[in-house]
Amino acid sequence: MTKNIIQKIFEITSTLNIPAVILGGLALPAYNVLRATFDIDICIYVETQETLDQFIYQLNNCGLKTLQNPKIDQDLFIVFGDNNEAEIWLKPCSTFNWDQKMLEKRVQFSSYVYVLAIEDFILKKLARDDRSSY
Repeated sequence: MTKNIIQKIFEITSTLNIPAVILGGLALPAYNVLRATFDIDICIYVETQETLDQFIYQLNNCGLKTLQNPKIDQDLFIVFGDNNEAEIWLKPCSTFNWDQKMLEKRVQFSSYVYVLAIEDFILKKLARDDRSSY
């Protein structure tokens, strides 16, 4: 069986001890909400450029590529697999970064996939730059 892009990414984050969560519509089943979505959003918590570089190296070894040169101070980058792509976010939201409580409250959804705690997921959605108050 071939591994899908999500499995590959979460295996790499697990191997490198990088906290990671599924964001967006794919996280909703963890909260007992269903919504059709095709985009893959994964957020990783890396503290150094060296760790990010190791992650990119491992992605390449698994057949996942990026056309970008990801830097620790960027918001996201895109990786491409055989038939799909995933956005890799370096912070859960454009308006705030990871914090220790958020890391500790992550919820294991399946054997290899984690999601944000529901309150952090809601805050992430409300705090996005592309959301309006009117």
